[in-house]
Parts: sequence; C-alpha cells; structure tokens
Amino acid sequence: SRLPELDAIDRHGCVLTLRLAHDQEHEWLLPRLSATSQLQLAYFRSLMPPREPTAQTQPTAGVSFAVGSLAEPGDGGLSSAADALSSAPEFRTMRPPAPLERLPEGMHDTYVQLLCAHAPGEVRAYLEEHDEYSLDASLQAAQAHGCDEGAAYLLERTGDVSGAMKLTLSSLVAALEAFAQGLSVDEQERSHAAGREGGGV
Repeated sequence: SRLPELDAIDRHGCVLTLRLAHDQEHEWLLPRLSATSQLQLAYFRSLMPPREPTAQTQPTAGVSFAVGSLAEPGDGGLSSAADALSSAPEFRTMRPPAPLERLPEGMHDTYVQLLCAHAPGEVRAYLEEHDEYSLDASLQAAQAHGCDEGAAYLLERTGDVSGAMKLTLSSLVAALEAFAQGLSVDEQERSHAAGREGGGV
C-alpha cells in the first residue's frame, strides 16, 4: 500500500479521500489503517462529533493526487473506490461527510490506544466524556504509554483511589522536577550570557 507515502504528503487530503471513497465502511477500513497509526488517528478524529461547530472545508489540492494513487493491486477494494471517486465530475466540489453522532461499539478502545500513543494530553478528557471503552484495556494502554493523568482517572474509576493518588503525586513530583531543571538551565544560560557581555567590555 502507498498509504504511508500519501499520508506524509497530505494527511488531511488522504483522510478526506478515504471518507469520501469509503463512507459508512469505517469498521472495514479502520483496521486497514493500523500500519499508519497517525493516519488512523486522524481518520478517527474525522468521525468524532466536534465539540464546537466548525465550517466544513473543501478538498485540498493533494486530494486529487491521493485519489488517483491511493491503493495498489491486492488492497481489498480501496483502488476501485478511489478510481471511481476521482473520475466523478463533481469531485472538486465535494464536501467531507459529516461526523458520526457516536462511534460504533468496539471502536472506542482503539481510539483510546491511539490517543495514548500520539495525543496523551487528550486522553483524560476523552475518558471523562465517554464511558463506552473497556476500563481494563484503556488502563493498560494508558500505563503502557505513560499517560499518568488518564491512568489515574481510570484507577479511580476502578476503585483504586490509593493507586490513583500515588500516580498523581508521582506525576506532580516529576513535573516539578522538570520545571526546576528548566529554571536551572535558564539561569545558567543567563549567567553565561552575562559573562560574555562582561568580557567584551
């Protein structure tokens, strides 16, 4: 498959092409994107209802290239759908399909895993706003990727309040240490700069 190459060229265009060519086939398509996990995450995001209303965008210039080159023989149907889409006269004016009202059952665990791997700062908010995911699978993903905030929230949900507090305190200590180290580096740089200025007088 040429998906990794196309993803590197124009991820937004690639996602848009996949949505247009395979609308309503999300459960079939998403496993086929697992080799390109960041593209898979971007596709998931296109399915999620937006938190705030946003204007739909027109296809980008890279989409026409992506449609014509999206797949190779043996891709399980991607090529024929992409070819049909690229030959449609109305392609240039097509808008992306609307987000789903909710993800199909079974997709939430995959989405949580992708967030843990690529967007750890979004994990806790998603976990707090949804409850369709598996607690055990999501906790394992959060712990595996070091998503302490998400893991602490899930530990609290499972009743392990002590474990959640320990993890939260550990994260806080690590953040304070990183902050102190940053201050130390800044102070050293200022000191060196002052020394250079003094030496040049």
